[in-house]
Amino acid sequence: MGLRETLDIEVVDKSNGEARLSMKARDEHLNDGGILHGGAIATLADCAMGSALCSNLDEGQPVTVEAKVNYLEPGTEGVIIATARGTEVSDGGMSLGAKVATPAILAGVALALYAWVQGRQLDSIEERFVNADFIIERLIEHLQLTAASTVLV
Repeated sequence: MGLRETLDIEVVDKSNGEARLSMKARDEHLNDGGILHGGAIATLADCAMGSALCSNLDEGQPVTVEAKVNYLEPGTEGVIIATARGTEVSDGGMSLGAKVATPAILAGVALALYAWVQGRQLDSIEERFVNADFIIERLIEHLQLTAASTVLV
């Protein structure tokens, strides 16, 4: 059983760089304070952004490089929905945004940077450093976008 199945996350729709996923938040998804655990919100957002990315990815495998979640209101038990879409594409990576909401509240917003890997083993330390340099460059671009988006939230 995968993580999405364990958390009762379902793909409602995904196409053209957008996705909508739902999760049935139950008692076991709540934290000690009786509200929806922030990790559940973050996981739902990450799954939605990953699905949006995969909906039009021809090759490679996406990996989350960095993710940021702003929690706006406490979530509760019941159905929560995450909608995600790509915001910016660069060579080898994509920034995506997501909103997580119940019918009554907007529980959180997320922004993440994904890179895609080609599914091959890095054979040398030099290849690992080149790969790390690429990820650092994408992360710097993403952090600039994150700074701009934080002003908007």
